Amino acid sequence: MSTPSPLVSIIIPCYNQAEYLKETVLSALASDYSPLEIIIINDGSTDGSEEIAKNLASKHELVSYIHQKNQGVEIARNTGIKASSGTYILPLDGDDLISTNYISEAVKVLENNPQVKVVYCEAMKFGPKGKNIGN
Repeated sequence: MSTPSPLVSIIIPCYNQAEYLKETVLSALASDYSPLEIIIINDGSTDGSEEIAKNLASKHELVSYIHQKNQGVEIARNTGIKASSGTYILPLDGDDLISTNYISEAVKVLENNPQVKVVYCEAMKFGPKGKNIGN
């Protein structure tokens, strides 16, 4: 009998990132890893972020939504971490994307190497029209 996979909590603080938030959440939902929970923390956005986050939470059972007054990304991230249930935490900004295998590869490293406490990736930054602008 195999051991169940540990829950990974993806914490997405956002402030006025309506333009990117849906794509960020969809990249997390496309992960090949399970089990996941995705927590969006709206840090007092004044654009359409709240509506997008609520819509995503209503359509996807893995997504939950928290609203707070604007207090900064650190507080928003900590709010999400406090609300999470995961063994592992993945902080993901509201304008970032992850590959489908990122979480499964990260969990594999963490589970097979108890001395490892943090796993991160090398980022690719993109500019207008998706052009790679380097790391």
